[in-house]
Amino acid sequence: MSIRLCLLRGFLFLFVFFPMSINGQTDGNEIKYSYQCEAQLPGQVLDDLTTKYKISFAYNPLIFEKRSPVQCKINTSSELEFIKELAVVLEVNIEGIEGQYVITNISYTDRSFEFSGFVKDANTGEDLIGATIKNVKGNSGVFSNEFGFFSLSLAGGKQLLEVSYIGYQKQRITLDLKQDVRKTILLSSELVRLPSIIVKPQSRNIIDEEGLEKLELSPSFLNGLPEFGGQSGLVKGLQSLVGIKTHSDASAFYFVRGGQRDHNLIIIDDTPIYNPSHLAGIYSIVLPDFSKSIDIYKDDTPTYVGDRLASIVTIRTKDGNLNKAIVSASLNPLLNRISIEIPTVKNKSALFLSYRRSNYQWLLSRGPADNSIFFQDFHFKWNYQFNPENKLFVTIIQSEDRVQINNFSNADLVWRNAASSIRYNHVFNSKVFSNVTFNTSNYRYTLGLGQNLWQSELSSISLKNKISHYHTNALRSYYGGEIHAFFNAPGKLSNTSGGSAFPEIDDDNSRKLAAFYQTVYSKERLKLKAGLRYVFWANAGPNIYYTFDSNFEVADTIQTEQGIYNYYNRLDPRISIEYAFNETSKIKLAYGRYHQYLQLLLNSVSPFTALEIWLPSGPNIEPQSADQYSASFMHHVPKANIHFVSSVYYKRMDNQIDFKDHAITFLNPLIEGELRFGKARAYGFECSLDKRVGSLQGGLNYTYSRVFRSFPDINEGKAFRAFQDRPHDFSAAIQYQAAERLFLSSYFTFQTGSPFSSPIGYFPLNGLQVPIYGEKHNDRLPNYRRFDFSAKLILNKDPMAAFQHSLTFSIYNALGQLNPYAIKFNKVADEDSAIQVPSNMLETQALSPTQVSLIRFYPSISYKFQFSKS
Repeated sequence: MSIRLCLLRGFLFLFVFFPMSINGQTDGNEIKYSYQCEAQLPGQVLDDLTTKYKISFAYNPLIFEKRSPVQCKINTSSELEFIKELAVVLEVNIEGIEGQYVITNISYTDRSFEFSGFVKDANTGEDLIGATIKNVKGNSGVFSNEFGFFSLSLAGGKQLLEVSYIGYQKQRITLDLKQDVRKTILLSSELVRLPSIIVKPQSRNIIDEEGLEKLELSPSFLNGLPEFGGQSGLVKGLQSLVGIKTHSDASAFYFVRGGQRDHNLIIIDDTPIYNPSHLAGIYSIVLPDFSKSIDIYKDDTPTYVGDRLASIVTIRTKDGNLNKAIVSASLNPLLNRISIEIPTVKNKSALFLSYRRSNYQWLLSRGPADNSIFFQDFHFKWNYQFNPENKLFVTIIQSEDRVQINNFSNADLVWRNAASSIRYNHVFNSKVFSNVTFNTSNYRYTLGLGQNLWQSELSSISLKNKISHYHTNALRSYYGGEIHAFFNAPGKLSNTSGGSAFPEIDDDNSRKLAAFYQTVYSKERLKLKAGLRYVFWANAGPNIYYTFDSNFEVADTIQTEQGIYNYYNRLDPRISIEYAFNETSKIKLAYGRYHQYLQLLLNSVSPFTALEIWLPSGPNIEPQSADQYSASFMHHVPKANIHFVSSVYYKRMDNQIDFKDHAITFLNPLIEGELRFGKARAYGFECSLDKRVGSLQGGLNYTYSRVFRSFPDINEGKAFRAFQDRPHDFSAAIQYQAAERLFLSSYFTFQTGSPFSSPIGYFPLNGLQVPIYGEKHNDRLPNYRRFDFSAKLILNKDPMAAFQHSLTFSIYNALGQLNPYAIKFNKVADEDSAIQVPSNMLETQALSPTQVSLIRFYPSISYKFQFSKS
């Protein structure tokens, strides 16, 4: 099958999932009944029709006693169609009985109507995600989706609704429903300066909450965390949530429920970001000021979200202020940012621009003049609302990191991200909402060594359509399809002088077609979710690949032609059941099957960005898979406004990947022969406790988790602890409003150290001591501890002033804890117990282990301001 045919089938498949409405043409019949009025009382309309067409009407004049004048324009070819349209205009029932038409009042309370629309911020025009729209009398309600859209079925007649969203004033709406109503609801924000530490919306009734499906990390929570060098990064914010572990200081790695680093995916405005880190993980390209919502799925992941074994983080960015221009900035000795929001067409279109650049160069002033270390990123967002039914969004993200060291190696290390998306929202009717997304993403990693340049790259392009269908208040479904194309350059070395003796490594081209269906049924205390995700994964030529025998030696070399030469079909079922015992407690059981088709090959545990190679599933690498079972319990204490959530889980993973001992990973065209495949199992317990309101807010999290891997060709086939096996993880985040304009924040974390392989002995060889290793991961790093603290002072006294500014002082690792990220065994102790590199090669000296730590104590001060103008 050719690539063109594959893409054509994919677009046809996507077309099938895109609902279309076709308006039929008139049949050309002659207009026999025509009537038009501008402002006529209903009784006068009936008198006119009786005179003009000799139509007999029977009715009680009291029906129209308090009616207002009507406007109408009716042109039909049949009397029956004419009467039907007339009934709509006059808002009555008309029934033909014994040669005349009998008119009666409509009983609206016996009918159901749709109340739909959008919930927005009254000040900025931003869509509010997850706002609650609740029928006060009927006690039924819905949440607004990721674009602020909602649909609620209501009985006719007068209804009282309450709309609420955390941090905003509740609003009550009275409706007199006689037909479907679409409305944009504007909520005004409350004057609350304290950053919210809540990861779930406030509610007195736990039945109304969605807190067991996902974790919510609010951007204001990120801004409230103690800063490192001018900003709180995404990974540091994720670390504060239950069940998410990080590697060490200055690390972009994080692990969720036993998964590997690449088992997590970050998606910004429906676009994947393959490396979200800046400056070796100290910062991330996710700006809290640019983000509107951050959701984390680690179990019960909806089928429309994506493919990963551990977690998917979805981020929605701000649309920009539709009403007034805003300029904001953050100034720090190490990091500066400026952001601009501009309403291009008031109430319809807005721009959001942000630029950020590090300022670490002055730290290198004593080194060579051409040493350099910096990062920068640029964010762009534009949206335009054509009408209430159609809206367009464009997002562009560019980032770059560069580390250039010329002391000895003349190394130039650069990695870049480039991502963009175009999204089109369309409301077909009060029950059907569509989001079509076209996106591209590129991650490029290069390492220059003198005249040699090593480069790896991963690019993707995709088209996705997700349909949200609100059948009833109790039943809704989501369905659609995706088509992806992936382009992998797994690592090539070139020489600027021309010519190269290094082996050629071919690029990989892959395609993915996906179809998904998700349904949610909720009635009173019960909530059921079920979904299916089907994926067709294909490798496309032309390409060269190798087959291997049982000893992992090359058995054959295959030259493929253009078209598909290998493919996989996978079907992922996911189901969950949730039951509320009462208004304060509920339980949830979930099962999900997950597959992953891209894998990161990284033979290093360094927290710094290393030589990253992404490989797709292919003839030698089957898709990784995981089956996860989980049970969760939530309890709410209304008087204290305290939430308690606990979960247990078990995960079984197949087709897991590791390297053989002493693998050759650099410039190896046969790298797939260096891989070994096995299984992993993970299990654990998680619990969190948080307080949501008052001057003192906070959250406590504890996680117990284990993960073991087993490979027939590694560690003699015996199971061993995975690198991310860190049984105990505790964190506490506290925020306190000490005064009207003074806010204090602290964060503490404790984690068990990571497993690693340490030598069990040494043997002398040519004057050197060669380590002898036993079982894999037979040792652990010391436990990790860190305490951070910050104080924020609001400088302006008037909270409603157009110019707002503040000063934040933070201390990272305030207790000065030496947290190692690696242990080395290449030092010796002299007579004074000082550690040094061995220099006496004539005799054998006992090696002493030494630890490498990164950040012991780091203060930071930042000045932030915001200026707005209508």
